[in-house]
Amino acid sequence: MLALAWQLRQRDVRRALQLAEQAERLFITVACAGSEWQRHQARLQLIRAEGAWLLGHLEQARQLLREALAEFERLQDPAGRGDAYWLSAFLSNDCGAPQQALQDMQCACEAYAASDDGQRRQMGLARSIYVQAYLDASAAQALLATCGLEEGLALDPAAAAWLHAGIALLAGLASQHRQATWHFQLACSSALQTGQIKQAVMAAASMSFAFLQLNNPALALEWSERGLEIARTAGLDVLTGSMLQRTGEALRHLGQPAAAQAHLLDALQALQPVKASRNYLIALIELGDIALALAEPAQALDWFRQAEAMCRAMSAQDRLIDVLRGLALVKKQLGSPDQALAHAQEALSLCHAWGYRIEQIELLQVVAGLQGQLDLAIPVSEQNHAPSPALHYLQQALGLAAQLEGYVVPHALLEDAASECARLGQLEQAYQLALQAGLSRERIQSREAGNRAMAVQIRHEMERARLEAEHLKQLAQAQAERALAEAHRADALLGANATLEDLGKIGREITASLDAEAVFNALARHVQGLLDAASFSIYLLDEQGCFLHSALREECGQRLSPHRIALDDPESNLVRCVREGLEIVRSLAAGTSSPMLIPGSLPTLSMMFAPLTVGERCLGAMTIQSVREQAYGERETAIFRTLCAYGAIALANAEAIQALKRTQVLLVQQEKLASLGAMVAGLSHELNTPIGNALMASTTLESRFDQIAQTLTEGQLRRSALDSFVADGLHSSALVTRSMKRAAGLIADFKQLVVDQASEERREFDLRSLVEDCVAALRVPAELSGLRVHIEVPQALRCDSYPGPLGWALGNVLQNCLTHAFKGRASGRIAIELEVHGDVLHLEVADDGSGMSPQVLAHVFDPFFTTQLGSGGSGLGLSVAYRIVTTVLGGDLQAKSSPGQGSRFILSFPRSAMFRI
Repeated sequence: MLALAWQLRQRDVRRALQLAEQAERLFITVACAGSEWQRHQARLQLIRAEGAWLLGHLEQARQLLREALAEFERLQDPAGRGDAYWLSAFLSNDCGAPQQALQDMQCACEAYAASDDGQRRQMGLARSIYVQAYLDASAAQALLATCGLEEGLALDPAAAAWLHAGIALLAGLASQHRQATWHFQLACSSALQTGQIKQAVMAAASMSFAFLQLNNPALALEWSERGLEIARTAGLDVLTGSMLQRTGEALRHLGQPAAAQAHLLDALQALQPVKASRNYLIALIELGDIALALAEPAQALDWFRQAEAMCRAMSAQDRLIDVLRGLALVKKQLGSPDQALAHAQEALSLCHAWGYRIEQIELLQVVAGLQGQLDLAIPVSEQNHAPSPALHYLQQALGLAAQLEGYVVPHALLEDAASECARLGQLEQAYQLALQAGLSRERIQSREAGNRAMAVQIRHEMERARLEAEHLKQLAQAQAERALAEAHRADALLGANATLEDLGKIGREITASLDAEAVFNALARHVQGLLDAASFSIYLLDEQGCFLHSALREECGQRLSPHRIALDDPESNLVRCVREGLEIVRSLAAGTSSPMLIPGSLPTLSMMFAPLTVGERCLGAMTIQSVREQAYGERETAIFRTLCAYGAIALANAEAIQALKRTQVLLVQQEKLASLGAMVAGLSHELNTPIGNALMASTTLESRFDQIAQTLTEGQLRRSALDSFVADGLHSSALVTRSMKRAAGLIADFKQLVVDQASEERREFDLRSLVEDCVAALRVPAELSGLRVHIEVPQALRCDSYPGPLGWALGNVLQNCLTHAFKGRASGRIAIELEVHGDVLHLEVADDGSGMSPQVLAHVFDPFFTTQLGSGGSGLGLSVAYRIVTTVLGGDLQAKSSPGQGSRFILSFPRSAMFRI
């Protein structure tokens, strides 16, 4: 609330003062204490001081400012001191102390430089350039070149208003009018954007003055009226008076003295609270000049006398010269040339003392006219060879003009000198002066025409830049999401740019979550932080689209029991919100209650409902409720809409991820079933041969038993027949035994392949120890006595995985090497090496055996594929290893080989196993 009051202190003074009072009461209520409370109290006093200044209560503003500044000094708060000194500068200026104002500005810039606040430091640098532009243009230019402020994204908009103003002042001093007007316009827009109404009005006034210098009073009037509108919209009478004075000045240059006079009189009325300010003084001088133009010398005399008293009191020497010149002209019109001459002589001496050359030339022309009217003698100290006093002063003026580089001598001065020379009979000199007067008139007219053309060009460039900026803005708005655009519009109305930044961070946090419960909790937390939400609920549609079920219900931070609402409920605002896709905002009068109040829930007066939609799909709705009346306005609606959009996207993402996981599980199960079917079919095929052989042998043996039994019954049994029967029996039984052993081995391998993987234990283990155990368990054939196994695995390499399946897979790979790689050899070498790539381990088993052909390599992991069919090979060892590595361990198993070059098997698996499917 305090921060909002600070942001609104110039946008809406009265609202800011109300918020300051509410904030102070809240601080007292929560028993805030310590230095933090004192800092808040000082900031509140500063807001009140600025409000009093803007409303014209200067004495009250001074008192409040003294209190705030003293507290900031005691707390050693440089940011607060800088803000206080800057306000003091404005107050000093309005109280008629411009030198004190400059000192206060310098103190403010020094305080900002010592602050840790990045924005204040930028403000301090920018304002230092602005202040130095008044004091020393070269120093300001040097500071601008070395300060490091960039006119771009890195520059704070509030500081940009002052930086552009300082650059514009320097450009104006260098007669770079185009650059000056461009930066004054940027200063005005940046100030408006950041709520610096005073600075925006000052920039508009400077634009008006710049166009007057370019001899384009029409554009000057346009900008003065723009500044007037800004001041009136903010309800600031003092600033309104300042812009009325500027408007009157522009109207006077447009040749509308009556309208100018009316505006200036209104300006005096509005500037009454700051009667000691320079703006009030300038308005008096302008009124005096207009009265002279309207041939109202008595009225002009009154205005100039008031202005004279102010100038002498303020020591405003530059304006005193203008006043004395006006008094001289007034006295001349009133028929008092001696008094007029006295005023002109005093003004002339001030010009000489302060080095005002151009004003001195104008006053010498006035003195010359008065000398000719009074026919006075030339003072002894100034006597020369001029034949008349008037020509003497005119020649002085012409001599000064010749010394000024780039100065065009006014044609009126040359014409007066020519007339005086002609009166004195110096015709040739008069003729030369008349020719120079004609040339001067042409040069002045050409310069004025050039300035007017420059002003028109500047206006054209500014309008083009404005249109381009507007076009780019429209493009950006068209591409932005509707929720963010609405939030930005609401924040623009309140000037709270920080809210947009917060919403962006919140959006990233919410949409980054893929868990629905985490999304609910994040929404609840941020809704409570940004909005007045005594009650907050999220309802989601069920799969049948018949009911809204509460996913989250909170009141005053406490979770409520689940609740559901039928989608055909005719009275529920929540149901209507979902059915029609509408945002609903309702507010009840105090003392009334909603007919849709859920029993046991908190009675509320303000309610807001918004659908959770993604594209054309509605997931459910969110609602917040407050016990206050009219709690939800345009800003709150925009923020809630944005949070609903973020929530809908996050919930849709979470739902999609869950659906993807379910699909993955289903695909894995289907793949397992397909693999199992293939293996069962393969097993059936492989079992056919041994079981068929056993069946044939047993059938043959049965037939032989029947024959020997019949022979024995008949008493014809011979020894040769018995020997033949025994031999056949032994052969058949041996065949049955071999066949059954073969079948039993196939069935055992199959049982090993389809063992329940869920029974394996996941734990931490040492990889080298596991590899050594697998090598120790190898069944090395007796004929391979020269086998060497080399292990290159680091000690103490811990893994978090499934050691049983990993050992099973590694053992199968090693056993495959023993069975196939070294056939017909008495020696061989197997190398087991490990490579670590991040969190992925690559365990390589390489042998120097006979290798494999491309045809064998292509089918090496197929179930029941073997090159030793009928010699004890089942064709399941490597297939089992492959499935373990790719499913249980979440890795990969690759084989690389060529005939005569040995084989390499690479087991790749994560050091920390993934979740099991």
